[in-house]
Amino acid sequence: MKRIVSLLLLICLVGCHKEDAAQPAPEPVTVPITDLLYRTWQLTRATIDGQVQDNPQQTVVTFPRNGDFRGNQPDDINWCCKPSRFEVANSTIRFIYQTSSSCAAVSCGISPLIGDVAWQVTTLTETTLVLTNGKNVLTFEIKP
Repeated sequence: MKRIVSLLLLICLVGCHKEDAAQPAPEPVTVPITDLLYRTWQLTRATIDGQVQDNPQQTVVTFPRNGDFRGNQPDDINWCCKPSRFEVANSTIRFIYQTSSSCAAVSCGISPLIGDVAWQVTTLTETTLVLTNGKNVLTFEIKP
């Protein structure tokens, strides 16, 4: 009888092993922002809300060191549809759009440079910049 109880106990112990819990999706790896950012980039691929756009609109971004995309250009409605500046913190970039009463009347196409969210820099090399925010991924190549 002892053998049967021991055998049943052994079977229960072997059969009751802990299942591997489902692992959450890993966070994107972020990289520190270096001097490599401050150059001109061409958007080559965009994934917006999980939908891949292989031929995104012609978006060229030059990141100046002072964070002001406008430079010496006037503050007018030309800046309503594109970010006027950006902020960098650690490995994130935040695009800032002009908010003015004159921009309220301007009809813009949707920019892939979504403003007021923290874009994670997941790749930054001599030739490639990848920004990630949730289901949104922007891939840039260096513009010659």
